[in-house]
Amino acid sequence: MLNYSVIFKMYIKILRRLILGFILSILIFFSHPQTIFADSLGSWSNTTNLPNPLASHISYTSANKISVVGGANTVVVPTNISSVINNADGSLLPWISSGSALSLFWHSSAIKDNFLYVLGGATFPPTVSINTVYKGVIDNQGVITSWTSLTPLPQNLSIGSSTVVGTRLYFAGGFTNGGSTNQNVYFANINVDGTIGSWTIAGLLPEPMSGFGMVENGNNLIVFGGYTGSVYSDKVYRASINLDGTISAFIETAALPEAVYRSAYIKVGSTIISAGGRNGTNSLNKIYYANINLDGTIDSWQQSANNLPEALYATAAAYANGFMYVTGGHNDALYFNTVYYAPVNVSNEIDLAVPLLKQTEPLWGGFMYDSADQWAPPPEPVDIARWGCALTSAAMVFQYYGITKLPNGIDLNPGTLNVFLKNDINLDSTKDGYRYEGHVNWAELSNISKLGKSQNPGFAYDVLEFSAYDGHNNDLLQNDIENGNPVILQEPGHFVVAKGINEDDKFKINDPFYEKSSLSEYGDTSLSMKRFIPADSDLSYIVVSTQDSINMILKDSLGNEVGMHTTEYPIKNPETGTDNGDPAKFIYFSKPTGGDYSILVNASSPTNYEIQILTYDSDGQHEKFIFSGIVEPGDEDNYSIAFDKNNSGNSTSTQDITFDSLIADIKSLYSLHEINFGNYLYLLVQARTAKGLSGNQVTKAGSIALLKAMDRQILRAKGRGVSNNAYNILHNDIQTLLSSI
Repeated sequence: MLNYSVIFKMYIKILRRLILGFILSILIFFSHPQTIFADSLGSWSNTTNLPNPLASHISYTSANKISVVGGANTVVVPTNISSVINNADGSLLPWISSGSALSLFWHSSAIKDNFLYVLGGATFPPTVSINTVYKGVIDNQGVITSWTSLTPLPQNLSIGSSTVVGTRLYFAGGFTNGGSTNQNVYFANINVDGTIGSWTIAGLLPEPMSGFGMVENGNNLIVFGGYTGSVYSDKVYRASINLDGTISAFIETAALPEAVYRSAYIKVGSTIISAGGRNGTNSLNKIYYANINLDGTIDSWQQSANNLPEALYATAAAYANGFMYVTGGHNDALYFNTVYYAPVNVSNEIDLAVPLLKQTEPLWGGFMYDSADQWAPPPEPVDIARWGCALTSAAMVFQYYGITKLPNGIDLNPGTLNVFLKNDINLDSTKDGYRYEGHVNWAELSNISKLGKSQNPGFAYDVLEFSAYDGHNNDLLQNDIENGNPVILQEPGHFVVAKGINEDDKFKINDPFYEKSSLSEYGDTSLSMKRFIPADSDLSYIVVSTQDSINMILKDSLGNEVGMHTTEYPIKNPETGTDNGDPAKFIYFSKPTGGDYSILVNASSPTNYEIQILTYDSDGQHEKFIFSGIVEPGDEDNYSIAFDKNNSGNSTSTQDITFDSLIADIKSLYSLHEINFGNYLYLLVQARTAKGLSGNQVTKAGSIALLKAMDRQILRAKGRGVSNNAYNILHNDIQTLLSSI
């Protein structure tokens, strides 16, 4: 006979075990991080349509505008248009022309700083692939009004892909005119002024490809989808980038759910979003997205529940203010002028591991900053704690990149870096770590990064290459931070380091003095941006500086203006508000070719000035040249530079002195009351007479005699009708003329 009480007890015991097991499984599940796939996009909305149906174009965003360049429908449509983004809901205002249009299609594009590059493409009729490369400068209004032709691609290519990694422009794949598909990946170095060097083969795609997506992430190139010439692809590959710009072999990673050709795509943070395209049979309205891991591999691709309203390919995508915009396109039957946009639900939060250093730290805060005892008026303090914000910001950035030792092996911090900048870095008699009253020489910091490479095994590159942006550019700042590069920002009287982005798209900062952590506390803007980007590059530079009241232009031997202009504003003592001096103007010209350059100097009022010229060779060794002069409206001083890229010791710089410039200096000095009336009349008459005699071999001796007499006169009158400054300027003018006659 069955004992039911025993059976009942047995079932109760089993039930208890089952319940306990269920509870434990729940606890284990919630105690471990779970992968949750939130949809990357919200629902799509239609906004202001393009003026014409358009496909095979490109788009970009800047200064709260979205712009479209190039494209075609049944004919090529010359296009360069833009639309303002409505901040309230992301919709667009009517499209307007932005300036000079480009008549091409099937082109690709990439952005670095405020430069947009348009590469390759095709023209029609007939359909011909081209190798042109255009540079457009994005102005403060977010648009491009004109284009400059740059070094063309090695072959005619269309429907390829391009991107920027650090200071290099990459182009890959594409169709040739012969109907074949290209497998090469090319790169060209980008100069500070936006021009590019020659193209070099970086490596090979996994197979010949066109119509694929390509993005960079950290130090990786990622390509996905496309057409191989015979097969529409769902493959995704990654390759790492070597120090010299070449790439490793591509390795396959997580494939797309289906083949995708000529989709519109963006990268937001570490997420790729691909919209539309063709799978080889049909146009698509599907949205696929995937996260990029730190090593460049791809997580499993997900499909958004929010499809495009139309199946489209040959569209263009752009991202701004939390929205993805898809413009125009084709669906195998029709061309579209529609513009769709959807909110992007991807976290932009980034927090780079930049160490927080304070200029007030007792370990270094009490040491004298630069030569502050010479320019800080008593009783102003002269220490790093009051003036060292730029210095401390630079130390933070260097430590972030793994440069923790100076070239002499000493630990790098604001105090030791200050001493190194003050002393003769290049073992010569010059002191060029600071310019004028405590302005940091940023190019010399770049030099330190290269000189100290052997002391810093954790620094994987050759150099931190310096560039600057005069003013503020949110897109550039976001791009730098997304690529792992903190940026030094100049605020009124102060410097901070931008090092992250929070969930509200606000920039995080390290402030070397104040307890501030967001750029919003400085109005979400800056006066200028100082950028140090890891690179494998030469250190050649021409650096020209003078006071703020002087205008200067640097030109190459062909008369083209070159170099990057920036203004260094005074640093303020945060406790008293006292400035460290006047603003100073700088021109930085990175990686100049060897040869002749000229500098033109003028001013809007009679002004005494000093101009300093530093010529760095490719190894970072430099020569310094200092000139004094005077200019007034309508007058212009000229200087010549003979630049040797390989040996700074061979570089020279001279002031271009003529009889006309001597006469102009006499007039300017008189207008500034540095010459009295009697000496002015004497010198002016003598100079004009000497000029007239100098052009004839017979009378040349008379010209020389008059110049020598002028030199004796200004020496006699020095301090008595001729100021010391006037004597120095005129004596230099006269001696230069005597040596040239």
